[in-house]
Amino acid sequence: MTRAYDNATLRRLLNEEEHAEVNGADILLKKATPDDRPGYLDPWLLSREEELRKLPSPVPKPGLTFLWSMLFRPEKLLIQIRDTAQGIVLSPDADSAIDLTTEEVLVFRQELVLWKKTNTLWRYEKKATSQARRPCLLHLHGGGFFAGKPTGHDRFLKYIAEQADAVVFDLDYSLSPEHKFPHAVNEAYAAVRHIHDHADEYGIDPVRIAIGGGSAGGNLSAVTALRAKAEGTPIIALQILMNAVVMMGTSRPPGYTWSPADFHVADAMKKHAGRIVDPARDRNLKVMLDPYRGGESTDNPYLSPAMAEDLTGLPRALVITAEMDSLRPQAEHYAGQLVQAGVPVKAIRYLGIKHDTPAHFSQVPQAEAIALEIVAAINDLPAAPGTDAIHQKGT
Repeated sequence: MTRAYDNATLRRLLNEEEHAEVNGADILLKKATPDDRPGYLDPWLLSREEELRKLPSPVPKPGLTFLWSMLFRPEKLLIQIRDTAQGIVLSPDADSAIDLTTEEVLVFRQELVLWKKTNTLWRYEKKATSQARRPCLLHLHGGGFFAGKPTGHDRFLKYIAEQADAVVFDLDYSLSPEHKFPHAVNEAYAAVRHIHDHADEYGIDPVRIAIGGGSAGGNLSAVTALRAKAEGTPIIALQILMNAVVMMGTSRPPGYTWSPADFHVADAMKKHAGRIVDPARDRNLKVMLDPYRGGESTDNPYLSPAMAEDLTGLPRALVITAEMDSLRPQAEHYAGQLVQAGVPVKAIRYLGIKHDTPAHFSQVPQAEAIALEIVAAINDLPAAPGTDAIHQKGT
């Protein structure tokens, strides 16, 4: 099987760009089509969504029981949604995702006690490599902190492992509402420490460790970078924040604003773009995030990284946003905060896409473009001396 889009479209996303400035950050604007149609969704995304409409919805249909649970028993509602969605939730390891790799990529699974309980740590790596020590990426999945489960079949991560010749880890961190903040934060930080401490065993370069994820995983990635700095363990070289949650509740850093005027949706696209509202007033988002944070103040930078008083000394960042995502303004504002703190940042806004577009790997061109931007960012990390010897990974 081949991609649903052509190579010319992918090249356009990688090589062509316009610019916008947000809070001092230079945001690269990328579009898949040369047609200038402001307010329209990408045609590949529209086509993909038509296919998905034929699938059963993992979310219970709104009814009295659903609404009652949403208002008074949100934790039980999240568990119900998670249980119902198993095997249906869209992800890059879905059967519809195409394997775009051309070389053999090995997949390993480890069961580790990282912090208080056993976690599964998946690992992808190309079998043949010319590097003595490879760079690595620790991936933290999205899912609102309550859903998502790595399975070792993620085509997005497998593609990154091949294209970057990197070791890509995928952590099955503990979910809310059973495990509240800071449980997942402690596990993510422990995973980074474990990977760094076992660099020889994994054949990785300890100065080229990246961490990244989308949505809730982007939050955990930003928080883990903050935690590593605070602990005096600057072992993360790159943070990759895709459609990340960096402000929870009503916590907002100075200068930040959210306005519906920042989102132009053509009338013909409104039913496709979905509901775009201020995250601080989004009841659905609150139902997802509140069980995770428990009673902790959202001003805590380990919940809302944008509330950190000092961002200096953090690792360089690749910040990815989607035009039709209500979280876009906060992620781009955070990119500006990082720039003002002297952190090297590359920020990209993909036009015509929504929050979950990266999950449509091989079906929507922006998802592959994002993977290749991650590959480029990993490849730009300077290697430790003496890592150019040939190394052949065995089976």
